[in-house]
Amino acid sequence: MSWFYGKPMNDMPFSHYAEGFDFFSSRCDFSKGVYVVVPDINESPDPMRLMKATAEVMGYHAFNIHKELNGFQGYGAIHYEFIDSEKAKELKKEFGLNVY
Repeated sequence: MSWFYGKPMNDMPFSHYAEGFDFFSSRCDFSKGVYVVVPDINESPDPMRLMKATAEVMGYHAFNIHKELNGFQGYGAIHYEFIDSEKAKELKKEFGLNVY
C-alpha cells in the first residue's frame, strides 16, 4: 500500500470544522476519542445541527483519511467528548494543531 505521507496517518492529529462545531483528535484513527467544541457549552446544541456536523466530519474522514490509516476501530466505536473553547485551546496546542 502506498501512503500519502509515506506512512500511515494513525498517530497524526485530526481537525475539521462543520456547522459551527469544531471536531478534533490527537490521532486520525480516533483511538483516543474525538473532542467537539460546542459554541455555548452552557446551552444544549441543536440536535439536528450537531447530527449534520457529525455526518459531515465523519464523511470527510471516511473519504480522505480512512484510506490512509493502518487499522481503524470503526465509526461506531468513537468516543465523543464535548468541551468549551478554552479547554480546546489547551488540547490543540498539546496535539500540535492550529489554535484560533
